[in-house]
Amino acid sequence: MYPGGELIALGRSKAVLRRRITVRRWQCVDAATSASRSLAWVDRLLAGWRRISPLVKLAAVPLVFRFRRPLVRRTRRLATAMRWLPFVLEVARTVRAAWL
Repeated sequence: MYPGGELIALGRSKAVLRRRITVRRWQCVDAATSASRSLAWVDRLLAGWRRISPLVKLAAVPLVFRFRRPLVRRTRRLATAMRWLPFVLEVARTVRAAWL
């Protein structure tokens, strides 16, 4: 069916292909191991957060009362800035249009 030389060349190609497949399989195993380590870290982080979350919520109430006044001042400043933002943007557009 095939001459001997072609069979030998096909055998060599097959051996090279098998080695490439083996290397790629090991690379996939290595990448999957690395990804699973990252996912395990995230999973541990989420589990830790779920453990301390109720405590953080309990601690947040006194902190809000403690820092309520400075937060209110900041939100008022932010509200003032947000109220004037459309006017400032319109002035900026007008000035830019006048320069062009």
